[in-house]
Amino acid sequence: ALVHACAEMGDIERAQVTIGEMEALNIWPDTVTYTALISCAVNAGEPQKAFEIAEKMKVKGVRKDVRSYNALVHACAEMGDIE
Repeated sequence: ALVHACAEMGDIERAQVTIGEMEALNIWPDTVTYTALISCAVNAGEPQKAFEIAEKMKVKGVRKDVRSYNALVHACAEMGDIE
């Protein structure tokens, strides 16, 4: 819920700190958490960071869902890369 709130506000730094705190407590981010982080990057005006987060999902073995891909399409639109 906290990462989602950060996403709504575009507070990417706080969202990343929260995820770091989760991992320190052996609470591993899931698809929903990473998708919120992707949305946060887009809302913060950092759409390229959204793709870095998507790559991290892949490395961590976290599957993307339709919402994840929708957030990445939004990142493409923000970058003007719709093709």
